[in-house]
Amino acid sequence: MTTQNARIEPLAVWSLVLSLLGFFCLGPLGTIPAVICGHVARTRLRNPTLADAGGGLALAGLIIGYIGLAAFVLIATVWLMLGHPLQLLSRQQPPPNVPGEVAPDLPAVHRLTLEYQSEGQAQSKFSFVEERDLRYRGYGSGEFDLQLYYDSNDSAFGALLGYEDDMRLFYPLGKMNWDEINLLSSIPSVEPVNVVGPLNTNREGTAFLLRTRSGKYVALRLLKIHAVTYSDIEKGRIGHVEIEWRMF
Repeated sequence: MTTQNARIEPLAVWSLVLSLLGFFCLGPLGTIPAVICGHVARTRLRNPTLADAGGGLALAGLIIGYIGLAAFVLIATVWLMLGHPLQLLSRQQPPPNVPGEVAPDLPAVHRLTLEYQSEGQAQSKFSFVEERDLRYRGYGSGEFDLQLYYDSNDSAFGALLGYEDDMRLFYPLGKMNWDEINLLSSIPSVEPVNVVGPLNTNREGTAFLLRTRSGKYVALRLLKIHAVTYSDIEKGRIGHVEIEWRMF
């Protein structure tokens, strides 16, 4: 039979076309039909009454189709094992946690203000167990977790104390934002201190962990400091510190 009269198997042509489309843009939507068409075409070409030509086209379609399928399976396996790029990006850059918002699996960030006035006036002593300021409730020593304190000696510029002023309850973290604090998964290996002070504007943005009287830890970040001295307090001025916090 002459070349002009050769009957080309249509499925062989479709096998090649679909394999190329699948390899470059359609993925398995093209390569799977290409492989099926290629096998059917080669079967039909064994019967000379059905078709005479197209064996090379069918073979090319099968080769390209199988290569495309193998590449898709390899890429899908790596994707599932390592996580897709958006998941990796979200792990590296956790969403910010600001007051009133809750990041996944993290407690909410709250805000409190501690104040100190002259002796006999309101003095803030905060309880993280009750989540409230105890300044008006006549609580004694040890019934609060954090207090703002001034005196005429080593706390003349203000200091933050825990529920026992001689216990090392604060773990300094340096200046950190909540994105960085949220990356902490355990108590850092730093030397704890019993007092945070003196309180001046240079300490704004400083973070630390505090062990409460319940034994749990709370993450604290100094947001705003109204810097005064004990001499100012005696003249009627009020010292106050704004703090962001969440349970750790």
